[in-house]
Amino acid sequence: MLKDSQPRTRSLAAGIAAGVVVGGACTAASWGVGAVGCAAAGGFVGGAVTSLVTNGLDADDETAWQLAGEALLAGAIGGALGAGGALIGGAAFGAATATTSGMGVKAAGQMAVRGMRSSAAGSGGSGAGAAGSGSSAGTGSRPVAPSIGQKIYRVYGGDSKAGGASWSPVDPRSVTNYRDAAGLPSGGASGANNTGRFVIEGILEDPAAVVAQRSALPLDGMKGGLSECIIPNWLENGSISLRRVSGVNPEF
Repeated sequence: MLKDSQPRTRSLAAGIAAGVVVGGACTAASWGVGAVGCAAAGGFVGGAVTSLVTNGLDADDETAWQLAGEALLAGAIGGALGAGGALIGGAAFGAATATTSGMGVKAAGQMAVRGMRSSAAGSGGSGAGAAGSGSSAGTGSRPVAPSIGQKIYRVYGGDSKAGGASWSPVDPRSVTNYRDAAGLPSGGASGANNTGRFVIEGILEDPAAVVAQRSALPLDGMKGGLSECIIPNWLENGSISLRRVSGVNPEF
């Protein structure tokens, strides 16, 4: 067995370095195994290398089979810890994003599950700029018929809360002067101000929950006209599944 901490520290450092290199290469190369798979691969390699280096510095005599077995066991433990850490990290990030952007506990739970799934699948789940699946339709004033699996967006902030009923099938990033086109409350006669600080991207699960389709109404000097869906109580009735919540800068 090792008699002092320096060789053990060196073996641990070697394992960590190997794990980081493998996990980083997996993530950068998009090997198709997702964040969890890459973390597991990095953890496995890190654990195996640590074991091999430790045994190489150890004075005990062991057969090649014993060394290989110990390396595989250490790798399996490292891989399990890496995968578990990636799943927990994805869940925590999703829940934190929903909570800090003013959404409730139920939304935080949905985003936590989404974060775990995204980590496992290797797709973006909660951050700004990540691409999602589902269809996005509607680029102007013509109302778009709601359909299952349709991608929809809600811009909110300030007086406009996350759980509001106004959604649009139009990606706000694709619209020049979204505030004007969407008729967002802007501190005029409405007495309210939607700061446009956050964007929810969701998938419509129940088209029957859409109580109205229209072109956004003029408000506070904003022209409106953007395709809009009114979906009340969406957070309670499960008519929309959350994909991500993003903060935007500059605000809409």
